[in-house]
Amino acid sequence: MHLGQILVAQRLVTKPTLDAAMQRQRKQGGRLGYQLVAMGALTPEQLTAALARQRDLEAAVTASARSLRTVRIQHGEMNRQTVRARQELGRAYLAAGQAADALSLSESALQEYRKAFGAEHVYTREMAKLAADARAALKA
Repeated sequence: MHLGQILVAQRLVTKPTLDAAMQRQRKQGGRLGYQLVAMGALTPEQLTAALARQRDLEAAVTASARSLRTVRIQHGEMNRQTVRARQELGRAYLAAGQAADALSLSESALQEYRKAFGAEHVYTREMAKLAADARAALKA
């Protein structure tokens, strides 16, 4: 997730303020966060917290992707642990602002689960919910 997305999502800055800081960054160079602090839109503490959040989200996506790869190797595709790992990765994508990745993962899984388990199975319903959440995030 980009720093600007995090700041807007946490309502620390508005989209127009972010746009102004990005314009300033293009003209003057430097980091976006420092431009926002220089503009008075953020405190240094808020920037530090947002950067930590960005790092944590990236780490969660990386860990979830690694976990899914491991579980797939150990248990195959249609196993409870693999289903849970796919959902975890999808949720991490959503939290990190990667709704398109979450939608791609959930829609492919949803097709497989409908064939394997049926439309009313809990795995299918949970993946359908993840797909719906990803679609909503993309529209927002």
